[in-house]
Amino acid sequence: MKLLASALGLLAISALPALAQGIPAQTTAQVDGITNATLEKLWVTTDVYWHEGDYTRIVDLCRIIVEADPSDDEACSAGAYLLWSMGDTKSADWLLTYGAGRAPANKGKFYYELGRHLYTTKRYKDALPYLKKAAAAGGVPLASYTSLAHCYEKTGDLKAAIKAWEDTGKRFPSYLAWKSNMARVKAKLGAQK
Repeated sequence: MKLLASALGLLAISALPALAQGIPAQTTAQVDGITNATLEKLWVTTDVYWHEGDYTRIVDLCRIIVEADPSDDEACSAGAYLLWSMGDTKSADWLLTYGAGRAPANKGKFYYELGRHLYTTKRYKDALPYLKKAAAAGGVPLASYTSLAHCYEKTGDLKAAIKAWEDTGKRFPSYLAWKSNMARVKAKLGAQK
């Protein structure tokens, strides 16, 4: 019950920056500290619920975290993954789309999470625009680029897949699998001619 009260209070506090005009910087910093501490407590609590198998509560806490901190891509993706794994793909789609829409300046990680989710659920044409945006934004993991290359292949755009594998090799030279993937796609393209 204390956690729920803290979370509800957090939602009220998260509205303060808009109202904070004229409030001393020290007070704003204190409110930010309280908000961050509460978010951390909520995140730690998700682990407790994980070990209890109470995934619905984890999703609820992730939604609160995403609402209070639009930059928390981890809470957004964790909540969406749990929703999807519990059979609620529509809600997972909504949470990831909502998170990407609310994200601050660097939306790349959110685009990657949404694109990866759509790719995992075999909606390759829907995944493609988000994976493209993630790659363009940068600051995303290797899997963002490999998913993009695979997605191009799955949608039949083999030339774009080859270019994406080349790009992956340039960005991540120590990732050697790009070469065999690109060779496979080139062979596939050659067979079509």
